[in-house]
Amino acid sequence: MMIDEDFDSSDADCVKNMLPKLEALADQGSRLAIHRLEKYYKKLSAKGTEADNENMMYWQQKAEENPLIGIKWSI
Repeated sequence: MMIDEDFDSSDADCVKNMLPKLEALADQGSRLAIHRLEKYYKKLSAKGTEADNENMMYWQQKAEENPLIGIKWSI
């Protein structure tokens, strides 16, 4: 969650450093990371790069397969 919160408020250089960590978490099954990457690449895809569009489609599919709804949160 801390990476996700920091990701929104970070400058471009910090995002580039945090992106591999977020992708690693997503690859390990973190639903929060998956949905955060979908949001990130959707934003980049709007700028029109093909690679970002492919990443957006990949993470969008992962997000559909791993919904945030239904997760039981505990503190």
